[in-house]
Order: sequence, then C-alpha cells, then structure tokens
Amino acid sequence: MEQIKTTYDTLPERIDYLISEMEEIKSILAGRTEKPEGIPKFMDKCGLLKYITSLGVAMSESKLYKMTSKKEIPVHKKWQ
Repeated sequence: MEQIKTTYDTLPERIDYLISEMEEIKSILAGRTEKPEGIPKFMDKCGLLKYITSLGVAMSESKLYKMTSKKEIPVHKKWQ
C-alpha cells in the first residue's frame, strides 16, 4: 500500500489495513514455529541430514562436517 496520510476520514481504512498486515505476519510466524518437543535433543549424522532436508534445506554430508568443524552447529562426539 502506498504511503497515505492518516486523517480522520481515512482512519477506518488504515486500521483495516493494519489488521490485515498483522494477520499476515501472525500466519507467517505460526508456520515457522515448531514445538521444541518435536525436535530431538541429540541426532546422529543421518538423522540430522534427514531433519534439515525436511525443513527444505539442501545440505550435503561434507557441508555438515564443515559447519560442525567451524562450530556453526554444536556437536558432541559419542564415546564407545
């Protein structure tokens, strides 16, 4: 919407516009919010790649290793 000066006459229209914008923002945020319970605390390499792919991000195994070595993704080595 173009910049319109809010006056007494245009106030109802401007309020409707703000309400519609807020509803759109809420719907976008609701789509991005995940319940933390649905995300496992620990994942192995294959599980993490599947999870990342399910979010719509293409990532190779080598890219995952690079990100963990740069500490962009937290990692914990499992000792046997």
